[in-house]
Amino acid sequence: MTAAVTERPAAEIEAGDADVSDAGQEALHVAFLEAVAETAKAAYEKARDDAEAAFAELRAKGNPQQEIRLGGAKIGLISIAGDSKKVTVEDEEKLLEFARKNLTGAIEQYIDPKWVSSLEVIEMVRDCFPGSVCERIRPETRRALVKQMEGNDGFVTIKGTGVTELLGTVKTITADGSFTLNGAGKEARRAALIDAWQRGELPAAVTGGLTLPSRVIAGAVEPAAALEAAPDDTPDAGGGESGALFGAAARPGRRGEGE
Repeated sequence: MTAAVTERPAAEIEAGDADVSDAGQEALHVAFLEAVAETAKAAYEKARDDAEAAFAELRAKGNPQQEIRLGGAKIGLISIAGDSKKVTVEDEEKLLEFARKNLTGAIEQYIDPKWVSSLEVIEMVRDCFPGSVCERIRPETRRALVKQMEGNDGFVTIKGTGVTELLGTVKTITADGSFTLNGAGKEARRAALIDAWQRGELPAAVTGGLTLPSRVIAGAVEPAAALEAAPDDTPDAGGGESGALFGAAARPGRRGEGE
């Protein structure tokens, strides 16, 4: 038989209770990291938005990439998207008829979504509800047609005839600076940046003023040094434009004081 556990009111839990104290510190630690993760995520998204303006200008000058360098060493690469095209099919029925007449096996049948949840339809689809069976171009065929439209100003060529038919419109979307962070060895890149950050070698313009105990990253080192280094006049959370932890040092509760 399992012994019943009596819960104690929070007011009765003494600070000297080692087990409770450790659990409390772990709770604070988890809450702190959750705050860091969410704040960092928001800051990362904002940084990407801000960077797109500079990258769009760079791409307009013919530069498709931007190196990421740390201490003179290349640690990564930014690939900047160029202009792209968007195809709009103006008349789906017209496209369907084109495929039916000119592309063997391009049409497939499917159940109209508004009928899918009906149990009767599931049991007797075609016999009882012929109107629930529709036709559409197979996805792979549609992708091929749209690709052809993209390269031919909306026209598609009827195979074997050379005859073309306008089935869509093509709009060029000017490069807006959207980019991809890539390059070989992302783990090594991240490790190098974190190491440089912990050593204090990254300027505030890069880190956004964020400081963290080594334990947060390495999972091993106690945060005492980082805590002692934090200024006493650290603003309260939310003092900067980027929210808590940015523009000010993060001040988690001390762990293991007096040990």
